[in-house]
Amino acid sequence: MKKQKICGFVIFCEIENNPFVLMLRRSSEVSEPLCWSFPMGHADRHEVDQFEKTKSLIELLKVAQREAIEETSVDFFKIGDILPTGIVYSSKKLDLYLFVVKANNTERGKINKQIKLNFENDDYAWIRLDEIRNLSFTHSKMNDLIDSISGVVYENC
Repeated sequence: MKKQKICGFVIFCEIENNPFVLMLRRSSEVSEPLCWSFPMGHADRHEVDQFEKTKSLIELLKVAQREAIEETSVDFFKIGDILPTGIVYSSKKLDLYLFVVKANNTERGKINKQIKLNFENDDYAWIRLDEIRNLSFTHSKMNDLIDSISGVVYENC
């Protein structure tokens, strides 16, 4: 059995010299209700097959884009800068790929105007990077990734 591939975005911007990260809260109608997550989701079988065939991260970036559009209606390819650095977590069952997007305050305003959450999420917030450890996450290993996420974000502020 192939490992699951989960792909998404860490979108951040600076507000008064502090990095803030866009977080989505899962709705009470889905699994892991009221937990927080980045815009992300599972790759479909054909997307995994395409990645296995090409070994190109572009295929996983497309999954992250599709999932973000499904969850937020925002195409993060068109807003902000996708950084060449990402975060990868791997276990026996899954591989998690998080691509990092830096947005400026004008772009943050555009994101806020464009966001239309689907049924999976009922709220979103820009949360200060040093406060995201206080959230309940959808994935138990997310707390382990916060150091990596913080490193990438602080390097690019």
